[in-house]
Amino acid sequence: MILLSVLLVLAGQGVPAPDHAAHVDRLLAALPPSTRPGAGQGDGETEADAADIKRLVAANPGKEAAVRAAIAARVACVDKASREFPMRALRKSAEMLTDAELDKLTEFYSGPDYARLLAAGDKADMKPFVERYPIERFMEVTRKAMADAPTEMFAEYDACAANARTSLAAAGVKD
Repeated sequence: MILLSVLLVLAGQGVPAPDHAAHVDRLLAALPPSTRPGAGQGDGETEADAADIKRLVAANPGKEAAVRAAIAARVACVDKASREFPMRALRKSAEMLTDAELDKLTEFYSGPDYARLLAAGDKADMKPFVERYPIERFMEVTRKAMADAPTEMFAEYDACAANARTSLAAAGVKD
């Protein structure tokens, strides 16, 4: 790689810029943990899951282990989707930004201005931050990326449920 860079400089072509995905990755890594979507999501087994287990076990004597395994797999699948989807949506938003916008936002989240903004809370004057960083642009592309979020999210949940139904059917569990 060093040889390639030297040859390109000597040829007057310059060094290739890092790819766009690297800029996106740097922004996502710069986000403080408290702002990363997905933290704390995925609640595990719900009352509805417990009711499904109770109903299916009652209707299928001797199949409790298969029922519990299928419902546990469905719960794990839904929890995983709930945790991962917001970060994928945020990545999708970031991919709509230019490298320069991504770099400015990375500077914002990893620098002192973000800490100052948090410290000021509701009393913060957003104008200097909005003028210095592409915060409004980031909000705009995030709204666009989230427009299809409910459809995409429910498709993932439906896939989790379909996998559970397949597992239950394979184990001879009747619904």
